[in-house]
Amino acid sequence: MLKKSLRLQTIEEFERVFRQGKPLFFGALACKIAKNDLDHIRLGFSFGKKHIESAVARNRLRRVLSEALFLALPELKVLGVDIVFFAVKKLPEGDSPSVASIVKCFVEYINHYFSF
Repeated sequence: MLKKSLRLQTIEEFERVFRQGKPLFFGALACKIAKNDLDHIRLGFSFGKKHIESAVARNRLRRVLSEALFLALPELKVLGVDIVFFAVKKLPEGDSPSVASIVKCFVEYINHYFSF
C-alpha cells in the first residue's frame, strides 16, 4: 500500500485532476496527469463497476498497479504531479493487462514527452 502522502485522498483532488489533467491511454486503461504544488508525485485509482465488475478484480488491479508504480517512482524525472488511473474499456474477466508494460510505457512517456 502506498504511503498516505503519495495518494490522492479527497473527491476534490480527484475532480481537479480529471478537469485539468492531460490524458494518456494504454488500451483498456488510461490516466490523467495534472500539476500539483508539492515536490512529489501523488497517485489515485478510479476503477468503476462499469468496466471491471468484480470488486476482487478492481482491488487486485489497484494493488498490482500501485506496487509497480511505487517501484518505478525513482525512474521518474518529473516531480510535483497528481496522476489518476482509470479504466476506459471493459476488461475481460480474469484477464488483467500487462502491468509491467503499462508502467514501462508510462515512465518512458513521462520522462521524454511530458512537460508543463
